[in-house]
Amino acid sequence: SMFDCLPFQYKTWICSRGRKGYSGVCILSKIEFIDHGSIPIDDDDLEGRSRVVEFDNCILIYVYTPNSGGRFEYRQKWDRIMHSYLETLKTGDKTIIFGGDLNVVHEANDIHNRKILDKGVVAGTLPHEREYFRRYLELGYLDIWRLRHPDIKKYTWWNYRTRARIRGLGWRIDYFLVRREDEGKIKDTKILNDIMGSDHCPIYIEL
Repeated sequence: SMFDCLPFQYKTWICSRGRKGYSGVCILSKIEFIDHGSIPIDDDDLEGRSRVVEFDNCILIYVYTPNSGGRFEYRQKWDRIMHSYLETLKTGDKTIIFGGDLNVVHEANDIHNRKILDKGVVAGTLPHEREYFRRYLELGYLDIWRLRHPDIKKYTWWNYRTRARIRGLGWRIDYFLVRREDEGKIKDTKILNDIMGSDHCPIYIEL
């Protein structure tokens, strides 16, 4: 596999089995983990959208959330399942990190033009999507980057068709959420928006 040439001893990945090249996630690690596979979704994660791994000190849930465009019902189902999964994990002893492309803009300072958010008709800004993001926070999860940078506007995704990155027209749709009780264990978190190579930029968290 293409991952064999990378300098990581421990790895797990899943790709879309329905549509080639459509979606997928992978975790590469130098630290051993238990691989719990995908979040429990009834299509057996046909689209390859999640990996859950457990380390000695934390559980990492890494996702590529479905885009609502053209498949709103699947997104609604996903959000409901994700919410109940996060609720189930909430009471454990280990640090929880829920991260990835969550395909939602939370608030006005997470998008270059708040009018897009106020209209709420474009995928990523729909009232349902934002409502579920709020529900994650109501469960006791924190948007750790925003907590540490309350007034900064930084983005993680730019539409490459409109050359949005050059023009500074971005959205923040990639997140790490952690439980309130784990907040003190998070040493640092960054949006690495100076790194090119994709329509997204990397995000960083340090425990």
